[in-house]
Amino acid sequence: CKEFEPKKNEIIKGFHLFSFGVVLITSEGNIIQHLTAQNKWVLIEHDERFFSFSITQGINNTVFFMNNKCILKSLTFSTEGCLLNTTEIKLSDLTQTINCISVRPYYENFSLVIESANPNDPLLLLKFKGRTNELLEKVVLNKPANLLTSCAEIYGDYLLVGGRFSMVFAFNLLDTTCHSLFVKLPASDAVTSIKHIEDKGGNALFSMTNRDGAYFFVSFNFKMKTVKIIHTNKVNRGFLEGSFYDENDEFIVYGFKSNLFHIYNETQQYEIFSQPCGGAHRQWKLFQPKNDNSVLCFVKNSTLNIVTIPSYQFPKTLKNGSHGREIRDISFQPGNYDSNKNSLFITGSEDTTVKLASLNVETGDIINHWSLKTHVSGLQKCKFISDNIFITCSAREELFVWELEMNFSLPYVSLRQKLIPSTNIPDLRIMDFDVIFLEGTENDFIMVSVYSDSSIKLWHYIYDQNKFTKLAEGKYETCCLLGVAFVPFKRSLKLLISTTGGFLVTMDITKNIPFTLNDGKLPNKSYTKDICKELPHWSDRVRVHEAGIKSFELKLNPTAESFMVYTGGDDNAMAITEFSNKDDDTLDIKILCKDCYAASSTITSVNLLDNGNKLLSTSVDQIIRIRDISNNELRILDSQYTTVADTGSCDIRKLEDGRHMALIGGLGLSCWQAT
Repeated sequence: CKEFEPKKNEIIKGFHLFSFGVVLITSEGNIIQHLTAQNKWVLIEHDERFFSFSITQGINNTVFFMNNKCILKSLTFSTEGCLLNTTEIKLSDLTQTINCISVRPYYENFSLVIESANPNDPLLLLKFKGRTNELLEKVVLNKPANLLTSCAEIYGDYLLVGGRFSMVFAFNLLDTTCHSLFVKLPASDAVTSIKHIEDKGGNALFSMTNRDGAYFFVSFNFKMKTVKIIHTNKVNRGFLEGSFYDENDEFIVYGFKSNLFHIYNETQQYEIFSQPCGGAHRQWKLFQPKNDNSVLCFVKNSTLNIVTIPSYQFPKTLKNGSHGREIRDISFQPGNYDSNKNSLFITGSEDTTVKLASLNVETGDIINHWSLKTHVSGLQKCKFISDNIFITCSAREELFVWELEMNFSLPYVSLRQKLIPSTNIPDLRIMDFDVIFLEGTENDFIMVSVYSDSSIKLWHYIYDQNKFTKLAEGKYETCCLLGVAFVPFKRSLKLLISTTGGFLVTMDITKNIPFTLNDGKLPNKSYTKDICKELPHWSDRVRVHEAGIKSFELKLNPTAESFMVYTGGDDNAMAITEFSNKDDDTLDIKILCKDCYAASSTITSVNLLDNGNKLLSTSVDQIIRIRDISNNELRILDSQYTTVADTGSCDIRKLEDGRHMALIGGLGLSCWQAT
């Protein structure tokens, strides 16, 4: 070898980083090496066949160079950088080569996927032995139409290939005549990475990233030949090139924002590293050695730059669970996520994100899982309606149905359905919603939604069809509606609505649903009558507060056909109101107790606990209060100050040992044990 002097206009066409240094190829076909210990560039050889066009890949201590004339050349080095051997493979199955993709080692062996520009040519998979780099096997695969490969992954006897237009194919390597499994990701650009995560119950989980800034988790069951997308999400801006889980099981993504390369902790929502590194036709590679810091290599202004990404000894986040702005709502999952020590919950914030996290009920520690970024406006409400389904709503008439997948080590979330807005340019805010499930089904339900223009809409959701059908709609008056709940009796189904005017309003919708009520339940039967599109006028109402009713809790006594409502309002007051059946059409309403000075500022949340004998309230004055309501009185038992500013939301989870865990949200999030 001799020291290398480049020619004028000679540029770098490809490179790979090893522990001993860098090996690269130039536009003149010169293969050169830089040894870190000696700090000099030396020419290994010159090969005119690799003039102008070449693709470079490296695995273990071997670098591969491929030209467009179907020649694959490999150079193997020792750990000190000495050239051990050089081999060549003529890819006679192809007429022209355009792409070469390295597949990360599966056990000790590694592979290359070779693609031709000719659509009639097959797709080649070359398997190499890990230690000797000996070619073990060549697999010829039928290439699907319109497939332009961009990434690949080996899983057992299957090859997964991602391509343009968000297409992913899974080939059976033992039987190449079989049809490949196919999945079209809900994105528009190329799939940039596929990585196997874990196996559970016969299902293999893979993470995938897309150049349009989205990432997905896809579950494959190769035995049953089924594919399911169990998680979808996107980054705030830019596009993605890859992802991985770190040693703390936190999900890391990396990609580009214009000319800036960035690595981002998607679990904790902070940037780990960023580096300016050129424009659209940049050359770059991220190297992640097992026991060392990651290294970013890129070519900028014809210069190879090598940047070591530092590791940090201390955590970059001090507290989990917070959002960028105020938390508007909190909801616990009804069931258990991880025994009884961890409870899943969601938070919806003014920053438009929905966070899925878990609370350790023994320590109070919060673990972030995902920050979902599908909403484009500030959240209003978020609720778990079952163990595996939750609903979120916000401005612009956004209401989304989400589904949890909990069959793997971490919970995953996918957007299942969106409610169709009433106009092309929606400007209304969905203030609240409630659901009542249909008997005999697992996930079919009736839903009511209330809006900022006083509108009320009834919907029927069928899980198997993944479809909303509007049953009825109407208006209360002209004020904004703040809350809503179904109140089922034996013979009737009513709506309870709270307004900005301080009223509690009831509406009988028994005749407006195409189901016959049976002992307070809705059997899932075919529509027995025509759907009534117009909701009736409200039945009864009472003014409980002097201003808007921010929150209410309902305790139903179905046998007596009565219910109690506990309210907190903008007027700093709290009240207990009883509604009981007077006759088939009207209710008898009594305000049993009212405290006009329940807090020194707006009461934002009320929650029942201790089997309905106590009431926990939060208010903007940052005081949490617990009251005894067993005798229909509002008698304070305890009050505590919280450091969470703009205190606005709360949810309570009762544990098996009788304790209650409360999450208080606002400009921050705190966990309390309520007794």
